[in-house]
Amino acid sequence: MLANMHRPIDIRLCLRIFAIGGIWALFRHNGTSRFRKWIFRGLLFSTVAEATFALLQFATLLPSRHLFFAVTGTFGNPAPLAGFLSLGFVAVWVRIFISEPIAMWEKRLLLVCGAILFGGLLVADSRAAWTGIGVSLFVFHFHKNIKRAPIPMFLCAVCLSAVIMSVFYVHRPDSVVARLRVWNVCTDMVSNHPLTGGGCGSFNIEYMSAQTNAISDAPDEIRRAADDVNVAFNETVGILCEQGIVGFLFAIIFISLALRGLWREFINGGNGVYLFPIIALLVFAQFSYPFSVWEICILFFILAATGYEGGQEFTVPLFVKNTIVAFCFVIGLCFCIDFSLRLSAYNRLEKYCRLNTTPLSLEESSLLSCFSRHDPAILAYNAKAQIMTGDTEEAVCTINRLLQYRNETRHYMALGDAYAEIGKIDIADSCYLVAAKMRPGLLEPNFARFSLWQAKDPRLAYSLAMSISKAIPKI
Repeated sequence: MLANMHRPIDIRLCLRIFAIGGIWALFRHNGTSRFRKWIFRGLLFSTVAEATFALLQFATLLPSRHLFFAVTGTFGNPAPLAGFLSLGFVAVWVRIFISEPIAMWEKRLLLVCGAILFGGLLVADSRAAWTGIGVSLFVFHFHKNIKRAPIPMFLCAVCLSAVIMSVFYVHRPDSVVARLRVWNVCTDMVSNHPLTGGGCGSFNIEYMSAQTNAISDAPDEIRRAADDVNVAFNETVGILCEQGIVGFLFAIIFISLALRGLWREFINGGNGVYLFPIIALLVFAQFSYPFSVWEICILFFILAATGYEGGQEFTVPLFVKNTIVAFCFVIGLCFCIDFSLRLSAYNRLEKYCRLNTTPLSLEESSLLSCFSRHDPAILAYNAKAQIMTGDTEEAVCTINRLLQYRNETRHYMALGDAYAEIGKIDIADSCYLVAAKMRPGLLEPNFARFSLWQAKDPRLAYSLAMSISKAIPKI
């Protein structure tokens, strides 16, 4: 992923990839039984706490973190919440129904935790999460009962799956259709870079342009349904878009080897509380975006690395260990520098918003400016601060840089506003026009064009006003 990084480099994405490698090495090295128990307890505690938070949101005792959804947990959307809870629910289920005996107090505690997680999953209302849970638990019970009635069990599972999938489609058909449209656009992206993809982090840059081309000749109903999309809603498709066939093969090899080790341990008497949550997450990932959520992503690698008890038997030469230690030290130092620079950037922006300092210009030769140029989050906050304080020309530079990381409608709208503020009307109009083509169902870009030309070109403004009055917005 690092070798196939999209340009310009996203510093935070690079550090996260390095962190995944460090987490994998750390947790594979500490594969003791006691350590594994603490990982299970940590999974149980975190998922139950998240489910409790979601239930309190459902009871309107806590606020949601999304405008359109009442329940999100500490995440920004119900989808990652449900995926996170599914890991804990499957782990609890497997622990209760595993063949090895457990104490009565532990079983009662697990039943309470399972009930809380079940309630959290219900209010999260994610079909992808329930699909992952269903597949994972079917594999678990099918393996336990394969000698009794394998064929009837398999046929019942097929029929039940067909019924459940039909119910899921009827429950929210528009969501299914929207995902199919996203995947259809993604096929065009894969065909453009079939072997190596667009590069790590390229999806947020290339998708909206590909969607604009795909809907240019589409019926009005399809064009009106277009929205800003920054995830593929299918991790397999997302890997193909960014890493191509070569990267996809690397991912398949890694996941297959990890699952093989976990499966061998399970059939040899292991408890399976790490294997089956991973299966649930991998199924969930075919309909959502768990690996785009940092908390779920690292949890996947922690469970996969910890679950295979054979990890502590692996030995390496001393020079390899020293190399790994030196590498981890360098990565830790990089994280410390990243934290320090990020804190400095946010402090600078806070003072700037209070008009106590100069703007954070990307043209500066300082280390802070160089760091800020390579971080999309800081670029977004910096652009907002520059627009708020009236440094519009600086905002133009910042937003143009941000568009190299995040190709979204709102950024083109902000860029158009900035150009209009400094009197570059034609360029502002072109920015609004790009936003209108990206999302034809959004009235804001055309209204911005109408406001732009109302005094300067009444005929064009009248034409835009007529098109706005006849438009049917996306709801």
